[in-house]
Parts: sequence; structure tokens; C-alpha cells
Amino acid sequence: MTNERDIADDAALGWVMRLREPGFDAWESFEAWLLADPANAVAYHRLADAERRLDPLFSPAPAAPLSPSAPRERYRPSLAWLFGSGTAAAAAIAVFFAGSVMWTTPNLYEVQTRPGEQRELRLASGTSIQLNGATVIRLDRHNPRFAALERGEALFTVRHDASHPFTVKMGDDRLVDLGTRFDIVRTPDRTAIAVAEGAVLYNPEGARVHLQAGDALEIADGRAVAVRGRITPDQVGAWRTGRFVYDGAPLSRVTADLARYTGARIDLDPALSNQTFRGVISLPASHDLVELGPLLNTRIRRTAHGWRISSR
Repeated sequence: MTNERDIADDAALGWVMRLREPGFDAWESFEAWLLADPANAVAYHRLADAERRLDPLFSPAPAAPLSPSAPRERYRPSLAWLFGSGTAAAAAIAVFFAGSVMWTTPNLYEVQTRPGEQRELRLASGTSIQLNGATVIRLDRHNPRFAALERGEALFTVRHDASHPFTVKMGDDRLVDLGTRFDIVRTPDRTAIAVAEGAVLYNPEGARVHLQAGDALEIADGRAVAVRGRITPDQVGAWRTGRFVYDGAPLSRVTADLARYTGARIDLDPALSNQTFRGVISLPASHDLVELGPLLNTRIRRTAHGWRISSR
């Protein structure tokens, strides 16, 4: 006779397969199912972990260079075909922060947000930039078609001008607008780019990687490897409403995103840093993180300084 665990396992396996499909966008339904019964989250995490443990049995495809002088591109085959589904769509994207930039012109000025503060900038060019918490961006008083993201996260909505394209500088890298809306996350060891509308050109003098709506690009580990992926366009910039979508992101990255948005100090047990999470997080208005524990397969408690995430 079918018991409740069997029912939860069947549903969880279905979600494991669906989340591996390209273009998966039923995040609200997935979240509602996880929260409907604690047994659902337990079953999902158990089966998702079992699938991930099969990863070492399969070798990634050989890396292919983006250009003779540019980082390489690699693709990791999904294991979801073992359950009859397609390849995974990357929901989190990154680009490596290559180093510091020398600012020698007096035209540049800096805009900075505090952790937990969100702010919108409107430039004379008709472009708007929405800044997440703990973000530093540099703008040019005489050139409203330029920005340099130092750190943090920014969502750019650009009014296209083919004769004077908007440019975002990220260390030694450059992103040129081709008429678009895109999000960039920049930290000391990674930068994330996701395109919601239109297109951008990454490093036009080098790799010349064209990214269109739904495209993602990741460069990490000293710019040695570039990884392309896909993301549902309406997920780009979802942080503005306290919503975060992940497809196998490490908890260290999830924690950093939550800390940037809420402004709270969040201490993660180092043993959990590389534990991965696939799903959607919708922060409550109170920013009370305790209820996210079952979703992340962790224990979350309030401390004198903020929050502590540890094993269950």
C-alpha cells in the first residue's frame, strides 16, 4: 500500500526532473509545494542530493575557447536524463572580478548603498540603474552612457542609442549594451551577468560574446573558464521584490545574497558553504529568516548580531 512517504517521494522526484528542464519557470508552484508540508522539503532534498552525488560518474565536456585570447567555455552535462528530463538551465551566472581600476579622471563620481539599502538612479541618457545593498558604482558626470560597477549588484534598464552604446566596466572587462535590461552581481571573486531583455556584448575587443534575453555567462577562477547558461528572463532582477531563484548555487552564495539585500549579518557554518540549493526564496516582509530553514535544509536561528545558519 502506498504510504505518505511514497507519495512525497513521487512528487519530489517529479520536481527534481522538472527543475532540470530548460526554461523551467514554475517557481511559485514549487515554493508552495515545499512549504505545504515539511515532509515535502525533506523528500526533495534527499532525492536532489542523491542526484548530485552521481555527478562524479560523468566527465564534463572538453572546454572550448571563446577566442584565441579569451577565457574558455565549458558545459557540464545534466544528470537529469537519468530520470528522463533535459539539461539544467543555469539560474545563477558569474564573471570573475579581475582586479582594481585606476580612476584618474575628475569626471567620475561614486554612488554607494549601505547593506540592506536599495536605491534607483536615473541618468540623463534615459537609463535607470537599480542598486541593491552594499553596492558601489562609479558614474561619469560628462558621459551618461558609462558606468563602472565596483562591487555589489545593479539592474540596468538602458535606453538604446546605436551611435553611442551604454558601457559598463567591470575591472578589466567591459559589457556593451545592444538595447537591453540586464543584471550584474560583482564580488571579490565573481561577477554575475543575466540578460532580461534585448542583448549585450561581453568584451567586444576580446571574446565578443553575444548574450541575448535569457542568456547567462559565468567566468571564475582567475578568468580561466567561461560558462554559458540560460535563465528565465523574468527572474532577472527578482531581488528587487525579495525573491531569489537558484539552480544549484552554493549556500555561501545564497547567504551573501540574503545579507546584501537584508543588511543583516548572516553567519554560515563553514561546513555548509558548498552545500547546494535549487529553488526559490521569497523573503517575508519582516526579513525573519527562521522559516527558511526547512527550505534550505538547514537550521536558522537569531543571534545577538544577526543570524546563524547551521546543520539541522
